[in-house]
Amino acid sequence: MIYRLFNNNKPIVQIILSLLGVLLWMPSIYNNKGVQFIQTYGLFEFLDKVPIMTGQFISIVIIISTAIILSYTINKSELFSKNQYLPALLYIMIVSSDNNFHVLNPIIVGNLMLSLAVLALFNVYRQVPCKNLIFKSSCLVLLATIFYFPFIVFFLLPWLVLSIIRPFEPKEWLMPIVGLAVIVFYLILIHTISPSFFDFKFSFKEMEGNRVELSLMLKLIYGLLIIGCFSSLLILLKLNAKSTNRFRKLSLILLAVFLLFIALAIYSNYYLNLTSLVLLAGIPISLLLPLTLVHSKKKWLSELFLSAVFILILFDLYFI
Repeated sequence: MIYRLFNNNKPIVQIILSLLGVLLWMPSIYNNKGVQFIQTYGLFEFLDKVPIMTGQFISIVIIISTAIILSYTINKSELFSKNQYLPALLYIMIVSSDNNFHVLNPIIVGNLMLSLAVLALFNVYRQVPCKNLIFKSSCLVLLATIFYFPFIVFFLLPWLVLSIIRPFEPKEWLMPIVGLAVIVFYLILIHTISPSFFDFKFSFKEMEGNRVELSLMLKLIYGLLIIGCFSSLLILLKLNAKSTNRFRKLSLILLAVFLLFIALAIYSNYYLNLTSLVLLAGIPISLLLPLTLVHSKKKWLSELFLSAVFILILFDLYFI
């Protein structure tokens, strides 16, 4: 039922997605839960001043917006023959799966910026100049970096997309540098006008002991998602053998996003000693996993997989 419901592009599905987001966050809103430590490595001090419940509702709106953008990105590409909201459903479930992170935090805001950057890069075509798209995506990645510094690894993504899709054009390759100069200029300007607006204190000592132990249920959920992702990578390789050139280019972009996520995960988990990988994994998994669900020859397996993940997440949030 869940797979059939979200494997379409009916407008009512957006309303269902909104209700689903509230449903998954309701236990934390009701019990006033949410870990605040995730804000200690953000660059914006004002996040600490937002009441927890207000921040939670803002987070739900941001998460749903990001989810719809991811589905729109996939639907406007050549990766699938049918429009659907599976990426949106997966993103909402993944980033909402652990109530330790049910609080307004920089990664959720940064993910919104990254989703817009990916949307812009998916609109890059071989025969069409794309300086504006590269500039826009670079600025969006840098804005995400302001909220969560390790997102800087995605600053390589515009250049990777150019190398995959476009012939070499010096002006296009300079656009990320121009974007960096513009963002730095405005940051300096804002800091000059209001020095207290940014909190640039970044201490690794603050992060010691901030790790959150995953429950057995969450380990099972993430294990299923990892298996689904590797299955999607294998399907992507098989589809490349008999696909159009555009499909192959987009699949390479997906692979680039996944590899950059792995680099980000290693940096965050082992160097910063954080357990926020569930939030960081939202975008790459929600873009990859629909390949397994849609191209499975036995649709009942897709239904069983998606229903099992949803029920396990719901059970963990409400009863554990």
